[in-house]
Amino acid sequence: MNYDSKIHESIDYLLEQERKSSLSLIRDRVRFIRLLKSGEAKTQSGAGQLIGLCER
Repeated sequence: MNYDSKIHESIDYLLEQERKSSLSLIRDRVRFIRLLKSGEAKTQSGAGQLIGLCER
């Protein structure tokens, strides 16, 4: 899936939100989206593994 076109926020904006968040749950969710947007992770499960989340 082409996450770059599906996620409308910029990578810089997501990185800023990730840094500003004081709650780890929100920070992990934003990092998850940023990894998909940037292409560092090709799949959702891959992004989860990069940030230490396990699949449900």
